[in-house]
Amino acid sequence: MKPKKKYKVTVFSTDPEEGWEKVYGDIYDVFIDANSPSEVMEKLKVSKAQILFIDLVAYHGRLSKVADLYMKGE
Repeated sequence: MKPKKKYKVTVFSTDPEEGWEKVYGDIYDVFIDANSPSEVMEKLKVSKAQILFIDLVAYHGRLSKVADLYMKGE
């Protein structure tokens, strides 16, 4: 099973795209499913946005299942 990660990318753009969540002024949060930060950057390369931050917000895969078992104490 290939791991899937969800990244929250905070960008500055005067020309936002559909689906971007406005934070303040011309700053937006964009949520992207990708396997690495470089893949995130490739997906945003088409837009005219300046990337401010890239944060990993969710991880799904074999390691996340092991962590879930550990947290449950099983």
